[in-house]
Amino acid sequence: MPKRLRGGSRTSLFLFLLAALFAGRVPDPVWAQGDPAVADTVAAVHVVGNTTVDDELVRRGFAVVPGTRYSLDSIRRGITRLYALGFFSDIAVEGDVVPGGIEITIRVVENPKIGAVEFTGNKKISEEDLLAATGTIKGKMADDRLLARVDRSIRRVYAEKGYSKVQVRPRYLPGDTSSRRILLVEIEEGQKVRVEEIRFVGLKRLRAKDLTGAMDQGTTGFLRGGVYHSDVIEGDKDRLEEEMASRGFRDGEVVGVEVLPGSKSGRVVVEIEISEGPLYYSGAVRWEGNKVVATQLLYRATRVRPGAVFNQEKVDETIERVYELYQDRGYIYLNIRPDYTVADSTVDVTFHIAEGEPSHVHDVIIAGNTRTKEKVIRRQLVIRPGELFRRNFLLRSTRELQQLGYFNDVQVGSRAVAGTSDIDLILTVEERQVGTASAGFGFSSSVGLTGFMELGYSNLFGNGQRLNLRMERGRQRNNAELSLTEPWFMGTPTSVGIDLFSTNRIIRSTDLDLEIQRSGGALRLGRPLPWAYTRIFATYRLESQRVVDETISSSLSDSIGVRVFGTGFRLNQETSLSSSFALTLVRNSTNHHIYPTVGSNSRLRMEFSGGPMGGDQVFQKYELDVSKYLSKVNLKGWKPTLMLRSRMGVVGELFRNTDLIPTTLEQESDLVGAIWDTVRVGVNAGTLIPVPTQSLRFPPESNELFRIGGTTFNALRGYDDFEIVPENNRITRFEVREFSDSTGKVYEVLPSSVYYPGGKYMLALTAEWQFPIADPLHGLLFSDVGGTWNDPADFRWSSLHKSLGFGIRMEIPLLGLIGFDYAYGFDRLDRTTGLYNRGAWQPHIQFGRIF
Repeated sequence: MPKRLRGGSRTSLFLFLLAALFAGRVPDPVWAQGDPAVADTVAAVHVVGNTTVDDELVRRGFAVVPGTRYSLDSIRRGITRLYALGFFSDIAVEGDVVPGGIEITIRVVENPKIGAVEFTGNKKISEEDLLAATGTIKGKMADDRLLARVDRSIRRVYAEKGYSKVQVRPRYLPGDTSSRRILLVEIEEGQKVRVEEIRFVGLKRLRAKDLTGAMDQGTTGFLRGGVYHSDVIEGDKDRLEEEMASRGFRDGEVVGVEVLPGSKSGRVVVEIEISEGPLYYSGAVRWEGNKVVATQLLYRATRVRPGAVFNQEKVDETIERVYELYQDRGYIYLNIRPDYTVADSTVDVTFHIAEGEPSHVHDVIIAGNTRTKEKVIRRQLVIRPGELFRRNFLLRSTRELQQLGYFNDVQVGSRAVAGTSDIDLILTVEERQVGTASAGFGFSSSVGLTGFMELGYSNLFGNGQRLNLRMERGRQRNNAELSLTEPWFMGTPTSVGIDLFSTNRIIRSTDLDLEIQRSGGALRLGRPLPWAYTRIFATYRLESQRVVDETISSSLSDSIGVRVFGTGFRLNQETSLSSSFALTLVRNSTNHHIYPTVGSNSRLRMEFSGGPMGGDQVFQKYELDVSKYLSKVNLKGWKPTLMLRSRMGVVGELFRNTDLIPTTLEQESDLVGAIWDTVRVGVNAGTLIPVPTQSLRFPPESNELFRIGGTTFNALRGYDDFEIVPENNRITRFEVREFSDSTGKVYEVLPSSVYYPGGKYMLALTAEWQFPIADPLHGLLFSDVGGTWNDPADFRWSSLHKSLGFGIRMEIPLLGLIGFDYAYGFDRLDRTTGLYNRGAWQPHIQFGRIF
């Protein structure tokens, strides 16, 4: 039978311990019998009262285990630890003397748990977003710590939205059982707080606008809408001091920030006290410790200019550029330390270089490739194991991999090789969906609605071969294309490709409706050149071509009830053979195949048809397309990429017997007294109408001349497809109009204009801001200018057609890149006057990368 503490009845050890606390020590107990030393040992620990918390969890938290000596401090610490678990609202510890020691019983009362969560008063932020901010609540213990956590989380999410005056009152309500509670969160959102003014105190030489431009916190009307963010203000303190240092005030600091009431409710004024300190100027610049890189090259890379206002950013930029110089020579573990010597208001900078040892590439490890074979990745690399590490080689390798189009991302890591200065490079790729196997319909502004079936893969079997089969049918298009490319023919960097095609190329605008029917094939060869990112391609093409002019063949306008009949005027519809050879020089140093942010993409194409190449068509075509991507701008966290693009084209007439453009275009006055013919119109074509016979003919090669506009082959947004031709290239043709009046059917012959052909010379310039919105959606703002001329002497800057607009781009798996642009063309064609002097908006829908 267990022995109990003196008194002969169960005694609460908790009360005993409490009395001992007041006495200042634990009294020696008086035992009924047995060895007192044995009674001081914990014999067992029992847990009572727990319903959901595991016994073993309580024992581990209490941390007083059988076999240890009983002590007041260990019991006290155990109770404290159990409360810290957050599971219990009450804890009591009792003890019985038993043979072998003291048997401890822990009596717990568990906190009730959360069975449901309710929000009231939230209008600006949804319940789902609030629950996401607070984390999991249901099933948690209903204690004060949970209330505090919910309060902090909800205040934080509201503050991020600008509601810094939100009131949050979380509390518990009884649940459906005694062990369950409802968490009710009452919210008073208040007004969104905006900054109406940022005021600087203490400025003497600095201007307020110089400092506000460095802040992420804006005022009402700025990109952030002026919403007040206390955390952003805290970060702005460092940004302001960095900005002051970049303007020569090295000792400048933010003394304090105070948020004052604004002119009305929901508005505040942020007052920032500044201590400028003295204005410093850059003095002498010295380099010490360099052996590998010549001092002359270091001074060339130096951005600190003696005599200029001292700029800490220029010091940091100098260090970065010199690191790049050394890394291009294999030195990774170097150290560059700037020392500053201040005399009066002049700062001398001495850069100390500790070069260390050069690093070689011990191994290149490829990771993340699930479909692409490792050999396909390795053959793109220009940095290889055993070679001296070169930063520019690594940069080129990653860009070459990105340009394959197989990967969403390429990450570069490294690890040191123990005992050496060498490193292992780790290239981790993220594969993307590159295959298309689809059928459906598409739409473009030039050809309307078409049905298609496409099977394509740019990384066939993970070997890098490209296969594309596309069939397209529609009212205006009937195409079949097959192409196959081997990028590494017989294990060499020679690309070989073959194309087979039967296509209808549509040139359609308000005044012209041409269909160019082509069938044939092409053979392509490509090789890299010794210069970085540069390849040359040669293509031989043999095709049969027929041009069909369907302009105003028959149309019906329901709005005015007029039928229009063509007059028989046709371009050359004879079938001709085209035999051409083209050389294309490409240099692409961009860092992404769809959304580049740095680098350039240049393409020079020279095509020769006829003459020594044989065939019926004779022309030469030269096209240069250069795009440059810049991403140095940071506008309050918005980092757009600026794309500058220029396109130029020339069509030559060497080996020709006739001009591509007739020297004299027929005008209406030239047709007076011309030979007249008859056109059968009306019901069953029973009515004869006399019309002039027009004999002007253009050779098939005239379709190679430049007609720009829209998002077609020579794009210029803000204009109809093919709208822009040289102003002198307007042909007058006659048409028969049928309408009804009180006398019956009436027919009249009227002149109309066709803007054809294009010009021999073309120039188009584009400036485009590109920026991510939310992956995979990108936005852009752009301006296009361009024109086409028959003779270089006709060129005038004032004759360029201009446009401004905006657009979006989105890459969709299996469909590719989809874009929408909306542009305003300032110099559109007014067909009533024949002049390019009309402004209008033009939407563009496009598939694939045009811009």
